[in-house]
Amino acid sequence: MELSKQLNALKPLRFLLPKDQRGELEKLEAQLKQMVDTVDDFYKLLGDRHWIFHDLLNMEKVRAIIQHNAGAEDAERQFIALYNDPEFLRFAFMRCSGFEALRKRRHLLEKARDDYFAGRYYACIYLLLSVADGFVNELEREHRDCMRGVAKN
Repeated sequence: MELSKQLNALKPLRFLLPKDQRGELEKLEAQLKQMVDTVDDFYKLLGDRHWIFHDLLNMEKVRAIIQHNAGAEDAERQFIALYNDPEFLRFAFMRCSGFEALRKRRHLLEKARDDYFAGRYYACIYLLLSVADGFVNELEREHRDCMRGVAKN
């Protein structure tokens, strides 16, 4: 939404850009529209199935799945396959390392991953719920402590 506002604000000022760069603004507008349409189409197709679009999803792969599916079930299978991709999982684990609260729980995330690939879905669900609960509680506590510090000043 914010990016769209910024691009719209630039439209009347296009003439200030060098001629060879004016086309870049149109390209940005087209890319933004494609991104918004992809997210909208994702939710039209899988929103009722409680799938969540997030920043780890590859926009091109999402668009390809949405455009070339035989319905929600087929798309769901393809998205599950994305989550099973070792490169996707490696990147997701790497991103988790950015949070101290998740670094502490990495061993549990790895156990959940191993349980998942071993077909022990019941075990993986409980592990992930406990990781999520601990992560949220820790972040909440940090937020409360931070707000108390602000209130004292």
